[in-house]
Amino acid sequence: MPTRRIHPSRLLLAADLSATDLQALDDWLALAQVLSIHDRELLRRLGFYERDQQFLAHLTVELGEIADRELRALSESMLRRVRSLSPMYRDLARTTLTRLQDKPADVRWWVPQDIDGHRARSR
Repeated sequence: MPTRRIHPSRLLLAADLSATDLQALDDWLALAQVLSIHDRELLRRLGFYERDQQFLAHLTVELGEIADRELRALSESMLRRVRSLSPMYRDLARTTLTRLQDKPADVRWWVPQDIDGHRARSR
């Protein structure tokens, strides 16, 4: 069946999403957008409005956790696609997109600092 070649594997969501994974998922979402405009019935027959909605919910949550600044723009674009494609998870995608956009560009959990009195001394 041709959909197996373009349909994303659910295993993608079990690991950190790479740039390649995100691009493949974005391509899939772009195709779904085209089909939603030009052949909604085919998209329905492919199971997009039933089987794939839960996948979109999980993907939306994962996209909100993307920490790589270089991948953030792609993640935001994908969230916009999910928002337009999934009435069921439109609000989740909107909220996740807002949260992702509100994150500071350089969030660090630890910032290195010298400890007073113990600075390295050059000889």
